[in-house]
Amino acid sequence: MPLSRSETQLYTRSFYRFLERGCTFEFKRMKAVAGEIEGWDRNGRVIITLNPKCDVVSTMMHEFLHYRHPSFCESKIRKLELKLMNSLSDRQIKNILKRVANYL
Repeated sequence: MPLSRSETQLYTRSFYRFLERGCTFEFKRMKAVAGEIEGWDRNGRVIITLNPKCDVVSTMMHEFLHYRHPSFCESKIRKLELKLMNSLSDRQIKNILKRVANYL
């Protein structure tokens, strides 16, 4: 079941604020995972490593959800990620990609 429109907007706005506060994306082929939060750099920005062979938008949102909900277990994050991705329109995904491109 997808998220409601207001929940989807809440998460996308929160993701945009997350980008604005500072986030570094690194691309690296990894065998076992699609992405992970590596930690923080000297400027306090979150470093997220993404596997370019995987669905980058879904992986970004997954890692953002880990950041936003640090107490959630992996299975709960996966369920929330699936709901969020099923709730995003094509236009919202394009907007997410445009904003992320500014931070690459």
